[in-house]
Formats: sequence, C-alpha cells, structure tokens
Amino acid sequence: MLQLYPTQVIGLSGAELGAALGLAGLGAAVGLAGSALAVRWGKRRLMQAGYAGMLSGLAGLDLLPRLFPPGSLGAFLGMAAMVFLAECSVAGSWPVAWHAWMPEITAPTERGAFLGWMRLASQLFNAAMLAIGSSSHRDCTTVAWTFSPACEPATPRAPRSVGGLT
Repeated sequence: MLQLYPTQVIGLSGAELGAALGLAGLGAAVGLAGSALAVRWGKRRLMQAGYAGMLSGLAGLDLLPRLFPPGSLGAFLGMAAMVFLAECSVAGSWPVAWHAWMPEITAPTERGAFLGWMRLASQLFNAAMLAIGSSSHRDCTTVAWTFSPACEPATPRAPRSVGGLT
C-alpha cells in the first residue's frame, strides 16, 4: 500500500517514489544513536518515542494531499520527510529497545501468543488507517483502485524531473 498511496493519491511518479523511499533508508543510521538513548532514557521511554515518531510520520502522510497539490514538489518533499521520520523512529528504537525489552515483559511460554496478538492488532490498525485515510479523498481511493477494475487510476501527467530523476 505504501507504493499505491503516493502514486494514486499524492500524485508522485515512480522515480519520485523511489527517491523518497531511498532517502528513508538513510534513517537506518539513526539506530546507532538509539543505543545511547536506550541507556539514557530506558527501553520503555525509547519505545514510546519511537512509536510517537512513527505514528507522526504516518499521520503526516495522510495530511499531504490536503497541504500540497498532487504531483507538486511539496508533495514529494513531504512524502520523503514523513517516510524518513517513520524510518528514523523505528530504526532508533526497535533494534536497541524492543528486542532487549521483550524477554523482560513476557514469559517464554507466552511470547508467541503475545507476538501473535500484537501482530493482529497492528494489521487491524493498518486497515483502519487505510480506510480512514482513503475515505477522505473525493477521487478514486487507493482501496477502490486496488480492488475494483472499474475505478481508473489518477489521470496520467507528463513526466518531470526532481533532482535529476525523471
């Protein structure tokens, strides 16, 4: 869904989407700073900050179509910034706090069920966010375009260059 939303709702080209997702990979370097924060802040607080940053990035993605016209430079920069924020938040908290904290908060016999319920809750939240976000757009929504051949994709536009990419 992360690929359909930027192209169908935000109006980015394939090159712009690739550039935005490629820039997000640089956020993995934040994981190095996360190890120092885990000691200083504690695992629980670091996880809370990581989740807050990730949810802020995802909420920002939903605001982009309201703030910038589809296909604009602002939409591209906003997409890159929001995905980078989400990646930095995850990379800075999960590897150093979550994996170390997991054995402390669940017994080995309960860990599988805990992870299963956590994964189910995460997927239900993702589905709810997708339904809420896509229902707020007047044109063809990502969900309808994905599952209904009757719904046409966004109107094609002439390719343009952003940072030398076409």
